[in-house]
Amino acid sequence: MFQGSLQQRDYVRAQFLHMRPRRSFAVIGVLLLVLFGVAISVGGGTLPLLALFAFLSLQFFVYIPWRARRAFGQHAALSELVHITIRDDGLHFERKHGGGLLPWTHVRKWKSSGELILLYPADHIFHMIPRHFFASDQEFSSFQSALEARVGKPRA
Repeated sequence: MFQGSLQQRDYVRAQFLHMRPRRSFAVIGVLLLVLFGVAISVGGGTLPLLALFAFLSLQFFVYIPWRARRAFGQHAALSELVHITIRDDGLHFERKHGGGLLPWTHVRKWKSSGELILLYPADHIFHMIPRHFFASDQEFSSFQSALEARVGKPRA
């Protein structure tokens, strides 16, 4: 069993981990950006490229973190203490106002970063389990191994 309370930074990190594309899509995205940059450079206009850069910078460094912090503040249950128990039939979540089971068969995929695990029962719905819920790095690694054994390899 492990436990903890989600923090605002966990929620912000989860949004970025959720948006992280598969490696193949990331490579295609970078190639498209390079092609776009070359096309603009050859055409002589740098204003569209600067506008795109400004838009993406505002989106990723201002808007997405602001939206995540705002959503976290609106959802009181996210910051409540949660106890999570690993069982043969799934993960049991217990909070002050209720609990429930996430069966292993309902976890379609999972993603992991160094600080956070996202469990997906659907493509755009996830449960967040941060590293600080675990007493040690060994417990965090053991949990990732248990996920891999029951659900499969994490999706990039």
